[in-house]
Amino acid sequence: MRRPRMLALTALGWAVLIAPALAADRAGGEAAPAPADLRLPEASEAPPKDWYAPLKDIPLGPGTLDVDLEFRTRYEHYADYNIRGYGRDEHDEVLLMRTQVGFDYTFAEEGHAYVKFQDSRHYASDLAREDFPLTCTYFDQADVREAYVEMQHLGGSPFGFKIGRQGWSYGDKRLVGPANWGNVGGFWWDAATVTVDTEPVKVDLFYGQRVIREQIRWDNRHFDFDAAGVWAHVKKLPCTFDLFYLLRYDDHGNARGERTTGDIRRHTAGVYAAGTLAENWDWAGTLAAQFGTQAGDDIEAYGAHAKLGYTWRECPWTPRLGAEFAYASGDRDPNDGDNNTFDNLYTCPTSYYGRMNLFAWRNLMDYMVTFSVKPTKQLTLWVDYHYFTLASDRDAWYWFNHNPQVRDATGGSGHELGHEIDLLAKWRLSKNLEFFMGYAFFQPGSFVENTRGPDNANWGFFQFVYKF
Repeated sequence: MRRPRMLALTALGWAVLIAPALAADRAGGEAAPAPADLRLPEASEAPPKDWYAPLKDIPLGPGTLDVDLEFRTRYEHYADYNIRGYGRDEHDEVLLMRTQVGFDYTFAEEGHAYVKFQDSRHYASDLAREDFPLTCTYFDQADVREAYVEMQHLGGSPFGFKIGRQGWSYGDKRLVGPANWGNVGGFWWDAATVTVDTEPVKVDLFYGQRVIREQIRWDNRHFDFDAAGVWAHVKKLPCTFDLFYLLRYDDHGNARGERTTGDIRRHTAGVYAAGTLAENWDWAGTLAAQFGTQAGDDIEAYGAHAKLGYTWRECPWTPRLGAEFAYASGDRDPNDGDNNTFDNLYTCPTSYYGRMNLFAWRNLMDYMVTFSVKPTKQLTLWVDYHYFTLASDRDAWYWFNHNPQVRDATGGSGHELGHEIDLLAKWRLSKNLEFFMGYAFFQPGSFVENTRGPDNANWGFFQFVYKF
């Protein structure tokens, strides 16, 4: 009885939220003509306000308060894998619900205080909260996701700051991002960010500790490591051009090395760039090098990503064809005292290396082709194909949460991970309402077959988002 009841409650919740959105959307479009004696002169007609307009620009003391809301629910079906691992006849289905309510108080032209509460729940899954000893990607009872004060261009200067619980998001989010696809969200920080925004360049300097997302208790503890970085965005160029330096620092002595445990000093330096050529071509790329020490091992690792696409803007449905390649170095020898595994640091790789989230940007080569069309302005359809291999067959296959799934230190299991096809559709019904659905299929390669079994894996989802 649990699943039918939960689906009925979900349908009722959707109906309650969709109704005012559809009404508002219809009012903003072509309305059915009213009888002539009821119509006002055309010049006096004004578009109706959104039903939530009273929650915006509320006068309060010296400033104004805005209230925002996002309700997201998603159904997922897993075949021959689940979020904890691949194969072994693992199956699961889950109904996810996440509610976020934010309060944004603006007290100066470029100053505001923001608090966002989040409640994440899951239903119908074979996995219970007890299956996750610390954090659960599905569940985190009502908690504070963001709580910060931000001011920019203090006194007309180029300096600004943002202090408190916050998310970091830079470049294309491959190294620093909030991992928002997960029901809870992967990376929350208690942090401070200082901004220097000048005419030629904008620089962010940030330091923080990652919040442990506890399932029942208030989230007030942190992981052992500290994170810091500098991200510089160069302006007045014909393309996006960013330079960055990131530091992961852990002196608790429990990080694993090849022979022992110890501290981490991982430095990452690199560049991110993106732009367009002749209106139809788009491109982007990231290069990153890592060095330092981990438990006495010397770090020497590299990561790279390149993307190129062409859009037929003059054609119906605006088709786009693109190709991408992502590389993350792997450890060449598990006993040589060198750590060559690239670390994708402060993000979860949702959507980058296949929608099924079977891989992280570690010891990976991902060859990707994508094709999309837009039948309407609101509807986008696309298909992605991925071919995955290990960068080093003596290093591990790393799961989306950065942890090793399986490793053959002899290199005898091969290097082919497999093929994935993703079919996706996103429909933005109105400015407040969006539907997203997809299906994905994974065929294992030699490494996965030899270590986890020959079973194909399937995944499907349907997601609804309402926000204002």
